[in-house]
Amino acid sequence: MNEMKKKLTAWICLICLVFTGCAGQDGPDTTTQPPLDSQPVQSSEPAGTDTTTQPTEPAPTDPVVQYTHPLTGAALDAPLTTRLFVVSIDNDNAQASPHWGVSQADILYEVIHEGGSTRMLGVYDDLDDVPKIGPTRSARVHLLSVAMGYNAVLVHAGYSPYAKDALENTGWNNVDGVSGAYADRYFHRDQDRLSAGRDSWHTMYTTGPEVLSYCEDAGYSLDSQPLDYGYLFAPDATPAEGVAGEHIQIRFKAGCKKTDLYFDQATGRYTMEQFGQTYVDANNGQTVSFQNVLALEADVAIRDDYGRLNVDITGAGKGYFACGGKMVEIRWERESENVPFSYYLSDGTPLTLGQGNSYVAVYWAGSGSVTAQ
Repeated sequence: MNEMKKKLTAWICLICLVFTGCAGQDGPDTTTQPPLDSQPVQSSEPAGTDTTTQPTEPAPTDPVVQYTHPLTGAALDAPLTTRLFVVSIDNDNAQASPHWGVSQADILYEVIHEGGSTRMLGVYDDLDDVPKIGPTRSARVHLLSVAMGYNAVLVHAGYSPYAKDALENTGWNNVDGVSGAYADRYFHRDQDRLSAGRDSWHTMYTTGPEVLSYCEDAGYSLDSQPLDYGYLFAPDATPAEGVAGEHIQIRFKAGCKKTDLYFDQATGRYTMEQFGQTYVDANNGQTVSFQNVLALEADVAIRDDYGRLNVDITGAGKGYFACGGKMVEIRWERESENVPFSYYLSDGTPLTLGQGNSYVAVYWAGSGSVTAQ
């Protein structure tokens, strides 16, 4: 009986060895796991739960970092790290209209000028896609001061003697269409306006790409630290207090140039009229509109027999802010030429601007005026 058990055990071992050897030669390699997509998913749900209808919890993600445009409050994917441009634009009279490229300015200044006229000053974060800019006109010391406040390249066509001295003394980067080293290459006269009999000083223009080329030829660095001027923005910056501001009229000097701004309820923006005409961009024929309207009072004095002005835009002064159809009195401050304007409500609270572009008027204190209704 014991002999029979021994034989039976031997046969069983032999059979196991045979089958084991076959599996090692032709069967699957059991030491390697199958691909992940072929493995069954192990559910953590209790038995009887229908997991096919359960939503999948999204994996946590890092919050999106959002940057803000320093002049308009618009959201940016990355901080703005290139220098700005400030362009002097002729606005002596209707012959200079319509202007080219003004609808693309982030801020458009209108500043009191000799003879009671005004000069426009467009502030741009980039000129690469601006097809035509102008009519470009000469620089003044206070226009250079605005450019310095933004560390911007000043684009102009000539200068007053005082501005010439200031440019030379500061060595400020500027693109000059009259006496600049590359003026003939990058500045032009509009032939249609010349043919129409307009004075030549109302016809000069350049283009955004040509300004950039001028800067490259002149060796100007256009790199900058991330720009931040401390401005606050909100989607709706309508003043909580104040008066109706659906029609604002700015008189830059008594009996002289005036500009009218009208609030459009449909768009929530202001359009502008001057010289009896709606303000449009000659590049596209579109009406230029603004999210914010600011009017700043500045001390002004005549500095020579020609009538050139000294416009004091450092220190502090009274002003007005309109947004959303309402207007409120504010105070502006500017410590030096190396910083831009700061704005405050009458109680000292920093002013919040509406997200979008701005129109800023600088008028003669004691002579000019601002009215609203």
